[in-house]
Amino acid sequence: MRYGWKHRGIVVLLALVLALLLSTGALAATKLIPGGPSTAGPTPTAGIMTYADIVKTLYSIENSSKGAVDVFTLTEAAIYSKTKSEAGRELYVAKVGTGPVRVWVSANIHGNEQLTSEAVLQVLQYLAKSGSADAKAIGNELTVYIIPSMNPDARELNIRGTVLQSGPNIGKQVDLNRDWKNAMEASESKAWYAFWCYMKPDYLLDLHHQGFKTVPYTNESTSMSMGISLSPDRNTIPAAYKDPVRQLAAFVYDDIIGYGYTHIDRYQLFGYPAQGLISELDFMGGMSSAVMVGTSFFDYDGLNAVANWTCPAMFFETKGNTSDGSLGQKANGYLTKQNYQGVMAYLYGLASGDVWDVSPSHWYDIPAYSPIWGYYTDFGPQPAAADAAAGDWAPLAFDFM
Repeated sequence: MRYGWKHRGIVVLLALVLALLLSTGALAATKLIPGGPSTAGPTPTAGIMTYADIVKTLYSIENSSKGAVDVFTLTEAAIYSKTKSEAGRELYVAKVGTGPVRVWVSANIHGNEQLTSEAVLQVLQYLAKSGSADAKAIGNELTVYIIPSMNPDARELNIRGTVLQSGPNIGKQVDLNRDWKNAMEASESKAWYAFWCYMKPDYLLDLHHQGFKTVPYTNESTSMSMGISLSPDRNTIPAAYKDPVRQLAAFVYDDIIGYGYTHIDRYQLFGYPAQGLISELDFMGGMSSAVMVGTSFFDYDGLNAVANWTCPAMFFETKGNTSDGSLGQKANGYLTKQNYQGVMAYLYGLASGDVWDVSPSHWYDIPAYSPIWGYYTDFGPQPAAADAAAGDWAPLAFDFM
């Protein structure tokens, strides 16, 4: 199936070169397949947007959208006392569409994961200006809230987390994607959580980079991974969300796999909790997990106490990041493009309803690797064997004090 946002052209088939098995002690080659980024040396970031570039682009799109796009800051929204980053930067949202289904699309929660911002800006530009049938369908059925950078301070420093500017832990670097719990530390976390509680999205999609993940026993790099942060095979995730998240991930996978992105798989953790082991996520402390479990996990400052809002969520993990040795200019274009196409597929699937025609079991057709040792949880490694022994895993008490 091809939609109007897709590029047309020849899909180049890349030959996959297998390396020696890891048991031999080393890979046959150090060059990743597909090529592009080098894993050594400085990463060129001159062509990557600064936060000022993002803000300028947001207002440019708004000004030329003939009213289709509304750009605002959390300060202007005046929802909560915390509205800016730790360093005092404004936090920006762009709203597009007038449909009844509200969708949150965010990027750059980690400061050194920057190409995702460009991808969502391209999505915003397309929805605002293209006038195509798919853009109209998305605009009529969805209201999309696009957040190009959740972490502008860390983006400017090209580091993963924000840096606390006050309080007893001043100078501490805080990972915003580990801060969605009762003891929220960063101003950005509080501001975005308040906005999420106010907005009450029906779906959430978060975009990340994952460094250089390779297919086990090869030097083939994974271009992109489909992620669900609460395993649909366990009971931490609400039962009502087990099917929708699998359907959304499988729909996006089907749509983008035919576009020459050499390897797309399910997100897994290699080498956790020990070298040679493979685990899956079942972690509540990240944003895309916390929004699925709601106040049974945490509720900062009582902001969600009345509604106890929850929504299904998933994430993309694309290759590389902007730390040294992780990106190259030749790779930037296709990494941005695959995120753009993934987001567009996600939105179109929701707008058209086509995503609900996908069997939830198709999630298991997305490439993944076994045997799975267990799960990465908030309470440490959880072996899959313990699940099997218990018959059905029950979550531990949500006590993080």
